Amino acid sequence: MASSQEAIAKSAPHIYLSALPFAAKDSLIYKTFAPLCTGLLSVETFGINQHGGGLIMTWSSHGCKFNAIAYSMDGHLIATAVEKYIRIWDTRTGEAMPPLSIDRTIVSVAFSPKGKIIAVLTKACKIYTWSLSGSRTRPQEWNVPGGNGVSLSFAPDEVHLASVTDSSVHIWQAHTGDLVMDLKGHTGDVSQVVFSPDGATLASCSADTTIRLWQVVTCSPLCKTLCGHGKSVQCICFSHDGSRLASGYDDGTVQLWDTQSKTIVATLNDHPSGIRSIQFISGLSSLIWMSEDHGIRQWNQPSDGVGSSVQISGLEHELSCASFSPDGLRVAIARRNQWDWGDDVGIWDLDGCKRVVEPLLAHELKISAAAVSSNDTFVVSGSQDGAARVWDLHTGELRLAPLIGPTRPVRHVVISPNGRLVAAALSDHTIWIWNAQTGETIGQPLQGHVDEILNLAFLPDSRCLISGSSDKSVRIWEVETSKLLKAHSLSSVVWWSDSAFSPDGQIMATSAGKLIYIWHADTGQPACEPLADDSDYSYSLCFSPDCTCIASGGGLKYNIMVWDISTRQLLHVLEGHHALVNLVAYSPDGQLICSSSLDNTVRIWNASDGSSIATLGGHVENANFMAFTPDGRSLVSAFNETIRIADIAEIRLLHRSGQNDPVAVLASGMFGWIVAGRGDEWLRGASDNLLLWVPKEYKRYLQTYPWKRVIGKSRVVVRVEESGWHHGENWTLCWKPNRFFPRSK
Repeated sequence: MASSQEAIAKSAPHIYLSALPFAAKDSLIYKTFAPLCTGLLSVETFGINQHGGGLIMTWSSHGCKFNAIAYSMDGHLIATAVEKYIRIWDTRTGEAMPPLSIDRTIVSVAFSPKGKIIAVLTKACKIYTWSLSGSRTRPQEWNVPGGNGVSLSFAPDEVHLASVTDSSVHIWQAHTGDLVMDLKGHTGDVSQVVFSPDGATLASCSADTTIRLWQVVTCSPLCKTLCGHGKSVQCICFSHDGSRLASGYDDGTVQLWDTQSKTIVATLNDHPSGIRSIQFISGLSSLIWMSEDHGIRQWNQPSDGVGSSVQISGLEHELSCASFSPDGLRVAIARRNQWDWGDDVGIWDLDGCKRVVEPLLAHELKISAAAVSSNDTFVVSGSQDGAARVWDLHTGELRLAPLIGPTRPVRHVVISPNGRLVAAALSDHTIWIWNAQTGETIGQPLQGHVDEILNLAFLPDSRCLISGSSDKSVRIWEVETSKLLKAHSLSSVVWWSDSAFSPDGQIMATSAGKLIYIWHADTGQPACEPLADDSDYSYSLCFSPDCTCIASGGGLKYNIMVWDISTRQLLHVLEGHHALVNLVAYSPDGQLICSSSLDNTVRIWNASDGSSIATLGGHVENANFMAFTPDGRSLVSAFNETIRIADIAEIRLLHRSGQNDPVAVLASGMFGWIVAGRGDEWLRGASDNLLLWVPKEYKRYLQTYPWKRVIGKSRVVVRVEESGWHHGENWTLCWKPNRFFPRSK
């Protein structure tokens, strides 16, 4: 349960309501307590490790960045440095001690081997030490010569403390702060220092591509400089018996040295990016390291140099710092949290991480565009990874190999009315066309636009394609010959925020500030006077199926405006979103309007009177694409790297069932960024009540009702079972009464 410590600390009932459902199904806790409960949510994972399989626990910096992290020698404590203060955490319980604060930014932190002292080095070259035994008084402090502080390391006997500032290494009396020796020799910045297990040797590594070994007693070099393969050395460590020294380089190379002969034993080239941290595994002849691409590898010394990979999920964002436990079996990693732009620290069990669940075949990067075929059989998605993929709408399976052009991010995709062609506009302003059945490229790429292509549409006969661009031009292309048939400029428009073609391809709308321009698509001439709303800007556009109305999403008041094109009158104002409306779409029969907003919700509206029908939450980002299927039965949307499909009839049913239905309550839950003005892992109800805590690594893949299908590399399906869902004031009903723990009345 330590991996769910954040949820339990916030609300004790979520030991059962959140922590237990998300616990690994093969864990002792789940096997013991799940049979004793009823009315809990069901959680199934696909393409992602079960929560707790590798991640043991997490802590948040609450909007700040971790500068340093360190394990105690027994592995029971972790120290994290955030700006000007230190927190010490118990790795067994997740509890934190009162913070230690100073008035300078911390860059390095270290525990003494016996765990009695903690020391920090500041960017301004000052060392502070605290005694961890008894009451913690004011720290001892002393200045360090040099420009910028880099690293600290204690000697095994706790007598000496080594520090790094720029290219200088200093050895101090740890208890008095007296300078023992200033070690000179490196010609580049030193990145790390470590003592040998017997404390007799200090090793330092540098950007000057060298490693130096120093005799601590005499503070003199033990040997000539160790020169590897000419790259900057970023980290080093001794084996537990001191017979080996491992070094990690900025090009991803790892070298193993014999400390007696001072020769290279092995050279490993397993990573394309620099090595961040390296550690020998206690009791084993193994070495483990982590690189800047977030990959972890383990190497067994007796082998021929081939290592076994260990992958850690949940590291999609910027990595700040990391530290292996002294036994090499766990790693603590500080990674950037995209929700509040601070850092989180996660402790990972590396043995658990080896039991990797392979992700499902899908896009690697965010989906930027999608389209649904006219016969409701397949959907095409385009991604920032440069590929377009064709999926079976009903099974979620890939129908073809990825459609790949020049590997540029895809901006827009469309499917021809006859379902035979797929066209994609790429970030290099070109348009590619493929056969939707075979994946073969049709003709040559269409070139001519000189700025981002904002919209694409096939004409009803599927023989021509029309494109609108930020270069203020509209172009009509013949698909079979790849020829440009017409090109005209919309010169009166200074800037577009969005554009849309009517379903029949006859007219085009562009939004510019508080005006919406309507054009004849084949001539580029105005079709009528602009639609004007002095109260809001229009950021998204969509025509009604009969081409008589246009819906626009606002960026100031966050409303959707519905206009009659012929009379230029504003028919309805749809109110409810709390942030810019980035997408609007009509249902094929024109009775519904769907909208997506930066408040991370999707809303369904009655197009005839503007009333709200449903609000769908549970998303951590706004939709990148949204459209009804041509039969009007489903809503297809794209979030992050996933495509989500919801049943319209079930959405209507949710609206009628109201908030007494637990399924409806779960479906309308929203994450705290918009609801509570903060980024966290809590799915909250309309009154800001806590519904469900979702592990951070699951948030982007969460699938709740009424989303009936999620197409992506991972998904986490949360359902209300037949036994219902005991939440809120009724949470105590989740405990099954028995003779040992009868339910209290």
